[in-house]
Amino acid sequence: MGNVYFISRNHDEMTFFILTIERLSELCDKKRKCTVYVDTTTFEDDPCPSTSKYLQMSYKCRPILFDGESFCEGAEMQLECREGRRLAMYSATYGRSARGQAAHCTAPVHFDRG
Repeated sequence: MGNVYFISRNHDEMTFFILTIERLSELCDKKRKCTVYVDTTTFEDDPCPSTSKYLQMSYKCRPILFDGESFCEGAEMQLECREGRRLAMYSATYGRSARGQAAHCTAPVHFDRG
């Protein structure tokens, strides 16, 4: 999930920042849809119940599984997304395995996924 902010003038903001991320992750992670009521029933540990607050957050929709491919040295890797989508790298390594074995180099030179 992205950055989540729960603002309170009278409490340690970093503590509430962490608690808010954990609570929203608990409620929303790995779900296609998520509805959260922004009130003290959702965020129970309210140190200032008489002060009105707001929730500001950033999030990203991610695939359940990530595609992966291997490309041998000397190959030209080309990645492409459908119209309206953009690439977002999840992980990457360049090198050899601990035992010195190369990855299987069977991927096509051009890799096109949604």
